[in-house]
Amino acid sequence: MKKQSILALAIVALISIDLSAQTLDEGLYVDTDEIYRQFELDQALQFPGGASEILNYLNENVSYPISARENAIEGTVRVEFVVMPDGKIQDAKILEGLGFGCDEEVLRVISEMPTWIPGVKDQVRVATKMVMRINFNLTI
Repeated sequence: MKKQSILALAIVALISIDLSAQTLDEGLYVDTDEIYRQFELDQALQFPGGASEILNYLNENVSYPISARENAIEGTVRVEFVVMPDGKIQDAKILEGLGFGCDEEVLRVISEMPTWIPGVKDQVRVATKMVMRINFNLTI
């Protein structure tokens, strides 16, 4: 019932993630002053285990809210967040929501994500803005 039809769809910003990214060297500096976008990075940030693992994480952790299920609410929640230079998630906010508990569920799951491998620009770990789309679908 919990996982009754949540489909974590392709993640817009993850399309360009380099799945071969390696763990960062300890000697890299950290830049906390600027927030970059994916295409500006020299080394893309990465969810632990890559794009397939983020889909697994979302499928295992997002619950279809009872209110949304009872009201046959389907659609996509678009969420934006920042992956900080230490890999932690900050500033998650809904860009396009569905209501009926879906938006809150997406924010909960995003805020509980494991630590990412941060992006790198000019050999410096940087904060990177991400946008994800998470689909709620009752017919799957």
